Amino acid sequence: MPFERNYYVMIAIDDSLSMKEHNLGFFALESLVIVTTALNKAGLGKLCVCGIKKDMDVYHKFDEMFTKEKGAYILSKFKFDFSSSMSHDSVSYYKRLYIILYYIALNIY
Repeated sequence: MPFERNYYVMIAIDDSLSMKEHNLGFFALESLVIVTTALNKAGLGKLCVCGIKKDMDVYHKFDEMFTKEKGAYILSKFKFDFSSSMSHDSVSYYKRLYIILYYIALNIY
């Protein structure tokens, strides 16, 4: 495709219980399907999909081919059942999350 772009797009979804409690899990997964389908059809580059619980789980890496089977696998990984109370350690949690996102963006995680 002559107009193909080489973007790196990472989608990270909160996989916590609060997403279920506020009826947002379904909408997050529906949005994931729409966005990944559009990006795949448009050939806009590489895609990474992650779930955020205590740490971040990578369900689809940038260097993997995105298929319908892989999409079904990714959707099956989200349970929206992780419960955690944020403590005084929440600042370091977000620092770690930022570092993980940074390394994933560089494709070295």
